[in-house]
Amino acid sequence: MFKFYKKHRKKAPWRLYISIFFTFLIITACLSFIDNVVFSAAEEISSDYAAAYVNKKIDELTEGIISERNLSYKDFYEAQNKEGELSQITVNSLLINDICAKIAAELSESLSNAESSDIRLPLGMLTGIKLFSNCGPKIEIKLLPIGSALCDYGSTLTDSGINSVNYSIYLNIDAAVKIVCPFAAKTINIKRKYVLVDTVFQGSVPEYYFSADR
Repeated sequence: MFKFYKKHRKKAPWRLYISIFFTFLIITACLSFIDNVVFSAAEEISSDYAAAYVNKKIDELTEGIISERNLSYKDFYEAQNKEGELSQITVNSLLINDICAKIAAELSESLSNAESSDIRLPLGMLTGIKLFSNCGPKIEIKLLPIGSALCDYGSTLTDSGINSVNYSIYLNIDAAVKIVCPFAAKTINIKRKYVLVDTVFQGSVPEYYFSADR
C-alpha cells in the first residue's frame, strides 16, 4: 500500500498541470468569443440606438433654429438670371456658418448633459444566431454621450435632365457617443447629412458657381 501511495503522489502533479492547461484554454476561448463575437454584436446593436438618439437631437436642433429664425430654403442661397438662364448662384455662407456653429455648440452641450441610456439585451442576441436571439440572461449596455460634435456644410450643382440643374446645400454633422458594456468600451462616430436646400433650376450649369464642399 505504501508503494501505491508513492506512485500515486508522483502522478498527481501531472494531472494538475493538465487540468490547469485545459482550464487556461477554456478561459482563453471564452474571452476570445466575448471579444470577437459578443462585443462586436453589442457594438453594432448599440450603434443603432446611439444613431437614433443623435439623429433625433439633430432634427430637433436644426428644425428649431430654422423655425425660430423663420427661414426658408431660399434664404440659404442667391441665384441670378441673365436672359432667362441661370447665370450665377452663391451660398449665403454667413448665415449657414452661424447655423453650423450653433448646432455644433448646442449638440455638444446636449450630449454632455444627457443622462446615460441603459440597454438590456438577451445574451443570446449577442451571438448573432437568430434561434438564440431571445435566450439567456440579460446583459446591460450603457450609452454614455460625450460632448463632441462638429458641423460644416457643402453644396452641389449637377445636371438634372434636359435644360435643368439640381442644386443642394447640406450640413455635415459629426457626433461622438461612447459605448460601455461589461466587456469593453468604445467611442463611435455618427455622421449625418442634413439637407437644407434641394431644388431644380431651369437652364444649364452657370458659369459662376461657388462650391462650399469641404
